[in-house]
Amino acid sequence: MGLGFALLVGVGELVVRQYDLNRRAETESRLLSQLVDARALLEAEVSEGIYVTIGLESFIESQGGEPDFNDIERWMESLFGHTRHLRNIGIAPGNRITAVFPKEGNEDVIGVNYRDLPDQWGDVQKMMQSGDAILVGPIDLIQGDTGLIYRSPVFVQGEYWGLISTVMKFSSIIEVLDRFADSHAGEYQLATITPKGPETIAGKLVADPMVSQSLEIDFPGDLRWQMTMSEQLATWHLWVARALLWGLGLIVASAVWQWLRSNQIAREMEARSMQERTEFIHSVSHELRTPLTAIRGAVGLLEREYADNPKPAYLLSLASRNLQRLQRLVDEVLDLVRLDASRMELSTEPAGVAELVHQAIENNEYYASQHELTLRTRMEPGAEQARVEVDRERFLQIMDNLLSNAIKFSDPGQSIEIHVDRREDWVEVRVADEGTGIPASFRRRIFDRFARADSSDKRRNQSGTGLGLSIVRELVLAMHGEIDVQSEEGVGTTFIIRFPTQPRP
Repeated sequence: MGLGFALLVGVGELVVRQYDLNRRAETESRLLSQLVDARALLEAEVSEGIYVTIGLESFIESQGGEPDFNDIERWMESLFGHTRHLRNIGIAPGNRITAVFPKEGNEDVIGVNYRDLPDQWGDVQKMMQSGDAILVGPIDLIQGDTGLIYRSPVFVQGEYWGLISTVMKFSSIIEVLDRFADSHAGEYQLATITPKGPETIAGKLVADPMVSQSLEIDFPGDLRWQMTMSEQLATWHLWVARALLWGLGLIVASAVWQWLRSNQIAREMEARSMQERTEFIHSVSHELRTPLTAIRGAVGLLEREYADNPKPAYLLSLASRNLQRLQRLVDEVLDLVRLDASRMELSTEPAGVAELVHQAIENNEYYASQHELTLRTRMEPGAEQARVEVDRERFLQIMDNLLSNAIKFSDPGQSIEIHVDRREDWVEVRVADEGTGIPASFRRRIFDRFARADSSDKRRNQSGTGLGLSIVRELVLAMHGEIDVQSEEGVGTTFIIRFPTQPRP
């Protein structure tokens, strides 16, 4: 009797504990997903000031360190009408603030020398020595309130010219984060990581008992933040469950309930995962694509208006290129999410491989000519008439990625060969370059997400997310194709894609 009673109590306690563990694991997973979204949102909001600073820095460098501040002021007046978090931007030749935008409300900082600000001079010296931009904050501002300050050194012809200081309203950025937390019914805490430990700068966590998750956020310089999200869990119903489990016959009932509960949790987690992916796509589309389209349209109008004026034309061209780069990054992330969620819509139809390859070459000829490279095409007998069933736009996306990689990793004067061959029921397209090749240790990871080979050659340190080839592989497989790579260091690299000439079920 005693053994049976102990067994009953033990099984009942095990069921309760397992339920609590499942509930905590589910909560931790949800909090981690929310944290990832919140971190991406926070980084995007802070980047608003960083991109403006980079553009202004490039403009000053292009003017040989003697910019027309009237031109800058007019540009700033237009820019501040389209930003949410910028407080002011100061230009400090020789570390003395000479110009500040907007002027109204910031007159007190004009003429200030950073050498006279002990609490900021140390960061400025570090920036001058390293040549790298830094982000500090939140700190108390001379004008009042608190802010984040992004300082970027300006070098003209290799000599230190001065710095640009961009002040962002910390409270404005935190309001965006507060709205995100409210919409997810969660509690968060944002803290600065210091040698003495985290120091809270925003938010507040609920009291114990709670489940929490944390992520770190790194910014230019040594600034590191830690974001924590928590959720309070009720425990009273656990004690009720324990009381109920003392009844006779509950061993079988609890086992059945646990089995049903496990299946329910699995279904809920699967449904929640799909919902989170959908919400993520919607969020990215709304928060990034819409403003990007508006900005690109405005920059395009300004490019046409100032086409005959070299000074603003250069700056607008730089902004346009960076907007295109950001747009490509957003598109890559969205493609990846759609592929993961099996939401990528492919409009396949029979198409001539030769036609598609020629179009891809035409799309990339100008880019190749900029790098003094030659694109050569070789069609084997029968390849000109070969047709495959693919999504035309996605096939061109695959070719653009492979050709772009080949161009980036080739030297001026070299050539890139696109070889098309038909083999039985397959069409094979090879993109071969004469570049540096892929290190042997990296080849097995070449199609992994976020994979980027280390290189001591700075010219090869091309910007990118490491998602391009991963997306290429997923698209090729989605259209029933195959992809492979052959490479030898110092000789070159060949990417091979194959598609069936007949559609597959």
